[in-house]
Amino acid sequence: MVQNILLSGVGGQGILLAAKIIATAAEHTGFQVAANEIHGMAQRGSSVTAQIRYGDHIFSPSRP
Repeated sequence: MVQNILLSGVGGQGILLAAKIIATAAEHTGFQVAANEIHGMAQRGSSVTAQIRYGDHIFSPSRP
């Protein structure tokens, strides 16, 4: 089983913090976790995305 979560928003909404909380919770549950963040100009209100992949065997945060 592999689950993928994509969080997106605008800089200042807490997307990166939410991604860290989800990844930490999945890790404490016993899953392997990989995460990828894109936060270019977050301070200026542009887009921020975070991908979290967790499951039994994870090889890459952004590839199936």
